[in-house]
Amino acid sequence: MQEYITRNAGLDEAQAGIKIAGRNINNLRYADNTTLMAENKELKSLLMKVKEQSEKVSLKLNIQKTKIMTSGPTTSWQIDGETMETVTDFIFQFSSVAQSCPTLCNPMNHSTPGLPVHHQLPEFTQTHVH
Repeated sequence: MQEYITRNAGLDEAQAGIKIAGRNINNLRYADNTTLMAENKELKSLLMKVKEQSEKVSLKLNIQKTKIMTSGPTTSWQIDGETMETVTDFIFQFSSVAQSCPTLCNPMNHSTPGLPVHHQLPEFTQTHVH
């Protein structure tokens, strides 16, 4: 269902997102979680597209579980009259993503030789949707 929603929301074709290794990335999916990444103005548009496509298949975006994290100035967002929580960090796939540190850190890999621990991330705004 998640694949259907993101495909119909046009995320794969959208120009919104951040560049990583020359590729435009605007969403990361795992199980029932989706992380959207884009410039501030583009992110709200991506989020609204996901919300609209979810509603078409009788699913509702849970605003209480939707979080915003930015690498720049933070703004408050409202969707359907509900304010989305702004966070300074979150865990994604056993990795900590923090507003104060421009890297993706994997605490599970600190003692594992040969595995990358930090991946440099560009400036972005992201929403973590549960």
